[in-house]
Amino acid sequence: MFEIRVNDYPVITQDLDGQVSSMIPINYAILKDGIQTISATVLPYSGTETLHPKASLRFKVMLFDVTSDFMFKEQFSEYQTQDVGDKVLPVLKEAGTFSAQIPYTLDAWQNGLDLKDEKDLGQKLISAYQKIEELIATKKYDLFREKISKREGNMALSMYLSEEESQSRISGLVSDFESGFEVVPVTTEGAVLQIYGNGKVAALKKADGRSGLMLYNKETKEELMLDLTFYIPKGKTEFEII
Repeated sequence: MFEIRVNDYPVITQDLDGQVSSMIPINYAILKDGIQTISATVLPYSGTETLHPKASLRFKVMLFDVTSDFMFKEQFSEYQTQDVGDKVLPVLKEAGTFSAQIPYTLDAWQNGLDLKDEKDLGQKLISAYQKIEELIATKKYDLFREKISKREGNMALSMYLSEEESQSRISGLVSDFESGFEVVPVTTEGAVLQIYGNGKVAALKKADGRSGLMLYNKETKEELMLDLTFYIPKGKTEFEII
């Protein structure tokens, strides 16, 4: 399994079967100007306890100008490990920092409660997921849009999306809901509680890193993952999507 976190927030968690190379946007995990932390972790295949001898990790942080046809501007840093080889390792991890200058500040999980102080955390999170599942199952899409509005607003701001592009993201989800996808109820047996954002963000994840919230289309046999994260804003007691 492969995971990248920026400021302890997951920008990608993926179960890998072989080599992978990808460009991964990290803007929405950068909340304000200044020094940012980044880490990448590789874990063994499901059902194994050690990494493959040829396992290695390489990533770099780059800046692109999205106002000029996605033009490369600058590379901040690059990280690379050697192949595991004869070593018996349960994990590969690289971490570092880079400085970002951005024209916005996101109001996000930094304004949340420290979850280690919360009682019945797991049950509270399950309840939050179930409320989202109910909105989808009962086709209350206006309320669903409202519940994810803060996340989508931050996504639009950090990814420089137009109003049309932002609305299209949500409309695309609703279109999928209407095309035969049905909610597969979240259970504590099928997912585990994960804490991110320096203790202020929570999510339910399956063993392979995928979201605990899944929809399934019986006709096409397709799965649709809703990768949501939750926090409890200061002054409140219930989880909200962030």
